[in-house]
Amino acid sequence: MRFLLFIPLMALLLGAAPLTESQQTRLETADDASATVDEAAFYALLENAAEWEPSEAGAMIPDYADILQNPTDWRGKLCLIEGVLLSRLPEQKFARSGWEHVRGLVIQIAGFDKPRKQISPDDMIIIYLTDPPELHAPKIALDPNMLAETGSNIRLAARFFKVVTEKNTRDESRLYLTFVGQHVAKLERNASSSSHFVPLIIAAFALLAGYFIFRILRKGKGMLATSNQLAEHIAKKRAEREARDEGEIEPEDEDIDLPENPVDALDSLANKHRERENDQSL
Repeated sequence: MRFLLFIPLMALLLGAAPLTESQQTRLETADDASATVDEAAFYALLENAAEWEPSEAGAMIPDYADILQNPTDWRGKLCLIEGVLLSRLPEQKFARSGWEHVRGLVIQIAGFDKPRKQISPDDMIIIYLTDPPELHAPKIALDPNMLAETGSNIRLAARFFKVVTEKNTRDESRLYLTFVGQHVAKLERNASSSSHFVPLIIAAFALLAGYFIFRILRKGKGMLATSNQLAEHIAKKRAEREARDEGEIEPEDEDIDLPENPVDALDSLANKHRERENDQSL
């Protein structure tokens, strides 16, 4: 009875099922110069992946440059792949039935911070999964093959299949690595695409706050200067009034309450001047 308790643990530790002799034999027929994956070696890896247990046990960190140079040495090896999910391949029709559910995912494995337009073919690999995640195209996407989860961080274990060689419209050869796995071990939204805006927003708020503080301090200094001038003016007037009361200085013209209208103010000053002249003539 206790032995049954160890079965799930053993399955977890085992992870990917080892290749059988038949699968290994068929895998050795993989053609790296071919532009198609629909061959005997491909189905050997699909059969193997379908038997896996959910685990990354035994997966190694791949050296993609070495795989590209020595694909035979890496053929069938279990690799731990981490990257960013770029897109999915259109639904493919395979020669053998029973694999209609298999889907290919395009993964960016290098230069995670690169803008999409700067990603080169060397940065991308294709992974075929026998148990692909439920990913759907966004409603606003123009490309039906784009994923709603495009840009998500992804991690999974997959066996290296082969180097696919195909030519573009300019008759230039393009190489990319292909892998076969079962499921995605980790898929989470990548926040880096938006997080780099956070420092900019904080900086903008800091500058704005600094500007307002500067305006407040500047206005405060202006108000302080005005207050000082007013205090000096009042003190001067008070000193003059005290001196006049004591007979030390000659009285000056009294302040006149002038109207706000400039014309009325001039008329008032003229009338006051005439009144003084009349008083002096008497």
